[in-house]
Amino acid sequence: MRLQPEDGVIVTTKGKEFLCNKRRDLSMLSLCNHEGADTRLLLHAADCARYFPKILIRTVETDVVIIATALFPELLPTELLIALGVGKHLQYLPIHAISKRLGTGRSKASLLFHAFTGCDQTLAFAIQ
Repeated sequence: MRLQPEDGVIVTTKGKEFLCNKRRDLSMLSLCNHEGADTRLLLHAADCARYFPKILIRTVETDVVIIATALFPELLPTELLIALGVGKHLQYLPIHAISKRLGTGRSKASLLFHAFTGCDQTLAFAIQ
């Protein structure tokens, strides 16, 4: 799956400005002062969901996957894909399907486990 500019609208940020590949009124997109890109990405995704039912976020940060899965019901797009990784390790994760399968409780609980471990790459929990 390759996203081409002619397939849809691409909105990105540059500092406090928004850039778009097509003519669109972006005045309704909220500016924010989030220092972390993880939460800033999802704030802008929530704004975009008001106009676009399908959203793709490109990142190498697993934080974004965890946060997006937990917050998906509040973002309100019909589909949210995250393109995670680079090169031959690039994969498209259907956050809408993951969130639905986990359910609201487990999705939100993933935030706690992520914060508790403080690690982007915890593979499993075990009780000894």
